[in-house]
Amino acid sequence: MDPRTVFPEQFAWKEWWTPSRTGRSWFFHTPRQMVAPPSHTVEYETLDTGVSGLVGKLHGMGVPTWPSCEGHWFDPNRAREMYAQPQRDAHSIRTMGLPMKHVETGKYSYFYSPRWHLEWPTWHSFYTDASRGNGLGLVAFCPPADHPLWQWKPNVRHASITHENIGPHPAVMVRVRSHGPNAQRACWDAVTRSL
Repeated sequence: MDPRTVFPEQFAWKEWWTPSRTGRSWFFHTPRQMVAPPSHTVEYETLDTGVSGLVGKLHGMGVPTWPSCEGHWFDPNRAREMYAQPQRDAHSIRTMGLPMKHVETGKYSYFYSPRWHLEWPTWHSFYTDASRGNGLGLVAFCPPADHPLWQWKPNVRHASITHENIGPHPAVMVRVRSHGPNAQRACWDAVTRSL
């Protein structure tokens, strides 16, 4: 399992895991052999606050989604906290295995690797890597062929909608890129209200 940063356009090509404990945790990923179709299955507590309303609304309409991200803006304190978690987990990963939960299916597994180490030597290198994605938010979904969502165009500043393929699947891609965390959440709220 890999803890390195992944940009939202690559989310559908990964299996997503988090340590099976309470509270927020850093995500780990493994490659998918083939891109998964969108689904209605998600551990809602793992969703970013900014996109949870939109994802919930889409699922309520019967429209499946792929893994999403609101577009984080990591502050240094949050970076230290997120960097400390896999550091604390390293001993378990190398010795007895770390209990993990699959974000989409809820399946449990153990991550065991006797030579595992963090890719980042310092919290600052982690912060620099994680910050490359600041403000890159994405929700991708796949409505039925004749659904009105294919024509949906919310008039929201810093938001764009494109139609692309994710693997063999046609998708509506909603991207939000603003200039700060408060603006990012406000954009996602406006996109959700426009649906």
